[in-house]
Amino acid sequence: MREILIKGGTVVNVRGETKADVRIRDEKIAEVGDSLAKETADRVIDATGLYVLPGAIDAHTHLEMKMGRTFSADGYESGTRAAACGGVTTVFDYTLQTNGRSMLDEIADRNRLAEHKACVDYAFHGGISEVNEATLAEVGEMVKRGFT
Repeated sequence: MREILIKGGTVVNVRGETKADVRIRDEKIAEVGDSLAKETADRVIDATGLYVLPGAIDAHTHLEMKMGRTFSADGYESGTRAAACGGVTTVFDYTLQTNGRSMLDEIADRNRLAEHKACVDYAFHGGISEVNEATLAEVGEMVKRGFT
């Protein structure tokens, strides 16, 4: 279990701003409060005088994507690095089906592109462009795997 404690920052959330500590355990916020104990933390970050913000999610990206005769400007490394600099911690990228290809194969190919380049967490939307028996048979499996 990895634990990070952010001490003394100004936490900004839906309720407003407040001075507080934030404990992160296994990449999830576990506790927000005053004077949280440091003993169990693997790392302590002094956020005195700084804002502590939740990460944003960009649910509509087009990274390393061919679109007609053009190609998106950002790849997974440059696009997710820019996202991280702006406070985005997760992107949902589009996976568009090429006619004649399996959606699951398209998603696997996109994952291979992203997995060694992405600087933030990522997920995919599956874009179906060819409806046929083979594609329809894959939809149930895509849903089971969590694809929208």
